[in-house]
Amino acid sequence: MGLNRYFVPNLPSAGPVLLPPDESHHALRVRRETVGASCIAFDGLGNQASCRIAHFTKRDVTIEVESFRFEPNVLPGTLTLAVAMPKGDRQKAVIEKAVELGVHELIPIICFRSVSLPNETVSEKWGRTVIEACKQCERNQLMTIHKPCSLESLLQTAPVAALSGSDSSVHMFAHPSVDFQRATSVASLYDPIEAKVSRITIAIGPEGGFTDAEVESARQSQWQQLDLGSRILRVETAVSVAAVFASLRLMTEASALR
Repeated sequence: MGLNRYFVPNLPSAGPVLLPPDESHHALRVRRETVGASCIAFDGLGNQASCRIAHFTKRDVTIEVESFRFEPNVLPGTLTLAVAMPKGDRQKAVIEKAVELGVHELIPIICFRSVSLPNETVSEKWGRTVIEACKQCERNQLMTIHKPCSLESLLQTAPVAALSGSDSSVHMFAHPSVDFQRATSVASLYDPIEAKVSRITIAIGPEGGFTDAEVESARQSQWQQLDLGSRILRVETAVSVAAVFASLRLMTEASALR
């Protein structure tokens, strides 16, 4: 089992630092740390430090940074998922899986069939879920969760260079298709023979999927249709499937460049 990990914004490269209140509570009440114990601190920007518990009171814990390095532990390139978030605890599952699979950015999107409209309270919970997931999977760079936007706004974000084929970006929307000539299979997303790609954006719709009008709008905006298979997937499952294949593509591209 690895060392206990704590999130410390503005982490110094050396010397003592006070853990944030939530992390101090976790160290004292959950992990029951002792003075001299080794631990890991990360700042969410990609930096990680080997530390030891230097001092604690009833509420606060001070750690001593002993070594410091940049090790983000995320995918090469950039993977963005735009997701019509499900209800309740399933939102947490979406975020956890995205963080674990190395997704760089998550954009909550509002579609015609959306069942959840995020507010500030929910956004705060999402931020904490990102931190906890990073602690668990040993990722040192936080996944960015953007402000919610409409599907229409999202579809307009594809850069002109990408649409003209002179860019290494791919923009896709996940939607089943009976016309396979108009859709890309999830297996072909991981195809090292295809054009080089360094940035992948995939939109995943709500339960019930995108409407016909939304599908046509995405096509008109030059987004590629991505078919995830013959079975109907829950949102959190679709997120995992899309992220796995996209991450394989990005990792293969990075390996080929070495």
